[in-house]
Amino acid sequence: MKLAGTNTAFTTTYGYDTADNLVSVTSPGGQTVSYTRNTLEQITGVTTKAANATAAVNVATNVSWLPYDGLKGLTFGNGVVHSNTYDTDYRLTRISAVKSSIVVQNLTLTWNGVDNITAINDNAVAARNQSFVYDKEDRLTQATQSGVGGYGVLYYTYDLNGNRLTSQQTGSTISNNKTYSYDTGNRLTGMNDNGVSRTLGYIASGSITSDSKGSGTADDVVYTYNNAGRIVAVSKGGTVLSRYVYNAKGERVQKLTASNALGERFHYDMDGKLLAITNAAGGVVASYIYLGDTLIAEVGGNGVLSYVHSDHLGTPQKITNAAGVVVGDYRWQPFGESLAANNNYRIKFPGQSFDAESGLHYNYQRTYDPGLGRYLEDDPIGLQGGLNRYGYVAGNPVKYIDTEGLQVALPLPLPRILPLPRFAPTELPWISPMAPALPNENTESQARQSEYERAKRYCDSPPQGSDCSALSRKIDHANTCISMYEEWDSKWNPGRHRTKIDEWKRRRDNLKKEHNEKCTQTCI
Repeated sequence: MKLAGTNTAFTTTYGYDTADNLVSVTSPGGQTVSYTRNTLEQITGVTTKAANATAAVNVATNVSWLPYDGLKGLTFGNGVVHSNTYDTDYRLTRISAVKSSIVVQNLTLTWNGVDNITAINDNAVAARNQSFVYDKEDRLTQATQSGVGGYGVLYYTYDLNGNRLTSQQTGSTISNNKTYSYDTGNRLTGMNDNGVSRTLGYIASGSITSDSKGSGTADDVVYTYNNAGRIVAVSKGGTVLSRYVYNAKGERVQKLTASNALGERFHYDMDGKLLAITNAAGGVVASYIYLGDTLIAEVGGNGVLSYVHSDHLGTPQKITNAAGVVVGDYRWQPFGESLAANNNYRIKFPGQSFDAESGLHYNYQRTYDPGLGRYLEDDPIGLQGGLNRYGYVAGNPVKYIDTEGLQVALPLPLPRILPLPRFAPTELPWISPMAPALPNENTESQARQSEYERAKRYCDSPPQGSDCSALSRKIDHANTCISMYEEWDSKWNPGRHRTKIDEWKRRRDNLKKEHNEKCTQTCI
């Protein structure tokens, strides 16, 4: 591949075994990452070798998996031992990363009966403990981190279409109040941002093109788009902050900024994950190493290997050096706003890269604004993605991710489970939630776990919206979930999901009540 304005050709090379499993990737600059696998084709080790190196070094060893391919643990190349703990519903409940007396991570996650995370406790630093509250639509309405350096208490309210109406932040030294207004197309048109009025303008296709604070042109932000609807320039006060270039797949391959006029080049693997960044001369700025979809290491332009330790979503939280010492510590609010000025690590939520010049996150097919908690561009799929075409992960960033800016997903490493559909299954009658197991799920235990995971993934992705049509779909979705868990219990373990089934029945009954109060057609 050649990029505009360069004479340098960049090549990425892939190697496969006889079963077509990926065993090596060589990114631009010559950094090779190799994978070893067991007889079940699961990755058990990761090594890397620089172009001019004589030997490979370990990135991860002793990689182990649960029966359904969920990551159980690994040992990083610097000796830090990572382990995941799950409950009987295979929900992640603990993340641990330690090396002797060095505690890198020690997190405990608490879940409620409808599979929302209600607390994340940092057992190493209690001041970082967080708690969460949700509405009946599973949208985050309150988040609390009251310790030193925390974000205090955040409150959110929403309209019937899932648009954020208000946000309030309180704490010992924090006071932050915002209100939001929308047009009939769910486009954010105005804000009161702590007493400052902001007005947002749009182009015909529905993307935000201007954000004015009304206090003079110096504060006005303008976004320029190409014919494909992608941001190609960001300006503030009439000065261009950055320019962007994209390839035919929609991947952003080049960025030019006021502080780096020669720019950076971005290189991706076949799944759109960022593999490497190079400068205008072709030199490597950084290379990234993954275990499946999870970033586990970075090689800097100086050749130094660092190890990445992520939270339950897959968002980088800590960086350790060769000795296992923490050299990077990153914290953020639930929707992605940074808590400290040094939160400048480029990789944010899975699939997102941070642009320091604008404060925005590149999210493959769209641009995410963590301050707004929504996308600048509307959903390319239109109304088939729901009435609110700008919302981020259905208002639940504690539980969900969106790696491409197109589809809410669960951050579960389940390569043998069917992916979440781009549409709600209730809208696609030809998708069977309990479809037959995949061919290599040929044992009873695998079939049992596969059916459970399929039910869980389906039920964890309910239809969005609060209009009558959406309520009907949600009722159908709840009924399907009840049937799926009842079918599983009947087949595998009677009574196993009694509590979960009762929760879904209560949710369905509440939805019916809301439907009957709001809509003309009675739901029985």
